[in-house]
Parts: sequence; C-alpha cells; structure tokens
Amino acid sequence: MPGKNRALLHILSQLRIKMGDIKHISIALTHPSYYVDDRVKARLNQRLEFLGDAVIDLTISEYLFRHYPEADEGTLTILKSNIVSKTKLARCGRKIGLEDTIRVGKSVRSKGRINDRIIAQIFESLTGAIFLSYGLGKASDYVLYSLKDEIAQVRNKCLAELEPRGTLQMLVERKYGEKPKYITVKTDDNMFISEVFVADRCMGKARGNSKKEAEKLAAKGALTKLSYEGL
Repeated sequence: MPGKNRALLHILSQLRIKMGDIKHISIALTHPSYYVDDRVKARLNQRLEFLGDAVIDLTISEYLFRHYPEADEGTLTILKSNIVSKTKLARCGRKIGLEDTIRVGKSVRSKGRINDRIIAQIFESLTGAIFLSYGLGKASDYVLYSLKDEIAQVRNKCLAELEPRGTLQMLVERKYGEKPKYITVKTDDNMFISEVFVADRCMGKARGNSKKEAEKLAAKGALTKLSYEGL
C-alpha cells in the first residue's frame, strides 16, 4: 500500500472510514504511470477515477441544489464548475497529503513536484474506491468534508456576484431572522427602480431595465454595504 499520512487518516477517521476496509485502496492511490507492465491495474485506477468523478459531481450538485434554492440552473452550473475544477481538486488533494502518499512512475517523480492533473485524478480515484466500499452516503461525506474550504470560498466569492438576492436573503435571515424587503416601481421611461430594506433600513437602491435586474443590482449594493458593516 502507498504511504499513509496523518491528514488523510484524520479525515477518514472523522467519517468513520477505515483505510484498510477500502476496496482497491492501493490501486486508487497509485497513478497509472506506475504500472508500466500491468495494464489491468492501470485500467482499474482509471475506472475508479471515472467513478469518483461522477460521485463528486453528484455530491456537489445535490449540495448546491439544496443550499441555494434561489439560484437558477446557469448559476448552479457555474458554482459547481468552480468547486470541482481540477485545480480545486488538486489543491484539496495536496492539503490532505496525497502528493506524499501516492505512487507514480519514475518518469513522473523525476520531474519533481507532481502536477495538479495527477493529484486531482488520484483524489477522484480515491473517492471512487470509498464509494465502492462504503456507498454514496460515506463517499459524499468524504467529498464535502475534503472540499469544505473550496465550497466556502466559492460561496463567498462567486455567489454574491452570480445570485446576490439569494445570498442577501441567506445572510439577513441568519442575522435578523427575517427576509429582505424590496420596493420596486416602474418609471415613466419604462425603467425600474428598486430599494431593498434590511431591518427597516434602506441598504441598496438601483435602476434596471427590468424588475428582476433592478432588484438584483439593489441586492448587490446591499451586500457591499453590509460587508463594510461586518455582516
């Protein structure tokens, strides 16, 4: 079995997953470049990667669907792509010590630092192996636990821009226990002016070509103002 590391073992123990009980764990943590003369094992690693990719995709899709009911399909797609990109998976993989745990071929190791693509692939193959041994529930727990920082980062940086109304509502409900209130009127020149109130204070005002656009821009302004106030 490839080398063990404390970070990965800690995550697995938190989720009550025993590394020794994970089927194909050795192959999952071994890049195909290592199996120069064993195409069967190399192919199994790639199959685990394929399976893990599907598990990660489903897990993050379900998480976003449940946690951001105001986000439309396009917004959910963008958010998901930001979380499950190879760069983000690789960053997560390095954080849990995969670079020092996995086995790779001499040609890869001789280049020094293992590239992001390989780290991301191993993260996916490990996810696939956990799924085979423990089912979707545990595999999803592993994905969400491992990617929690990436999920938070995307939420903070992307959602306010892509779905400001939903983000504002989430923050306001958390702090004040109520929803933001919008007052939107149509002007004589067929434009819309929207004001958004939080705890009876006007926190944002904007003008748009439609009611939806005006309220979205007002919510964005409110988020900016609230960020200065430390919400």
